[in-house]
Amino acid sequence: MMSGAQFHMEMKLDGAYHALLKNLLNKKIPMNMAKDLSDMISDMLLKEVQEARSETRHIETVLNRLETHLKQFKSVGPAGMIIKTPALEAMSQDIKALHGWVYSLYETEISILNVFSPKKAQEVNAKVAQKMQQQLNSEKMTAVVNRFLALANGG
Repeated sequence: MMSGAQFHMEMKLDGAYHALLKNLLNKKIPMNMAKDLSDMISDMLLKEVQEARSETRHIETVLNRLETHLKQFKSVGPAGMIIKTPALEAMSQDIKALHGWVYSLYETEISILNVFSPKKAQEVNAKVAQKMQQQLNSEKMTAVVNRFLALANGG
């Protein structure tokens, strides 16, 4: 029979289910223990799935509010935006809320992935960090700036 420390190390390297199956097939753990561990892992992941569902509901709610704000701003134009400063504050708060819920969902997703493949979770986390930096460095605002320049030059 293998030690808890050995099993933990294998889980950290290969993922929980893979470590469980490998050790069951190699007869390092008995079937009843494998069943108990499998149930425990599944229960843990079910909680994460429930958490992710809750987070996606929150994200959907915030996106709906942001959509409403943006449609209102589009219909009232800049003058209306100045008058409706509470609406701008509400949109600012909703953008912060969106960030919080999306980040929370990302943490949950990484937790789930980590159970299956810790290596993949680390790779994804590094890749996301790189992509986020690229987003921050991107020229998304170029179209707005170009439109400003065109308007400023009479176009």
